Amino acid sequence: EISLRPGVRFDFGAVGKGFALSEAASELSEWQLPSYMIQFGGEIAIGEPPPGRVGWRVQVPGWPEVLELASCAVATSGSSEQYVEIDGVRYAHVLDARTGMPLTEQREVTVISHSSLRADATATCIHILGPDRAQEMLDQNAVSIGIIVKDGAVVWQSPTWPRPYHRGE
Repeated sequence: EISLRPGVRFDFGAVGKGFALSEAASELSEWQLPSYMIQFGGEIAIGEPPPGRVGWRVQVPGWPEVLELASCAVATSGSSEQYVEIDGVRYAHVLDARTGMPLTEQREVTVISHSSLRADATATCIHILGPDRAQEMLDQNAVSIGIIVKDGAVVWQSPTWPRPYHRGE
């Protein structure tokens, strides 16, 4: 049981969209509709490419080129859109479980993985942990790759970014 004081809400936003996308992609596969791109907020589930294409065109925040992706999931976690500013401090909608406080450093994390749920959860974790722990996190999660953008510039990226899912070459 979780008790919250009045005005405080708890939601599954850290993984809810990823879970929903994984379920939607699974349904499309069962219906034998392999070519799709489904988008919920900052999360995207991508099936096989459209006819005559190598992949679906996806623009990742802060990355200069449009990626052509297939059979993967893309999740972005950040504070560029969901935040509140109080006394000149910008508080993100993501809480750091270690402190119980919202993040104040502005950055965007995008993860590409084989599953929407994994991409969503990993992007949120890396957003909280930051660039110093990102590689360690992804090394333990070998099926995902990521990028961290701060103030519009790439501050960290996986050694294999944007591969193995980039098919536009």
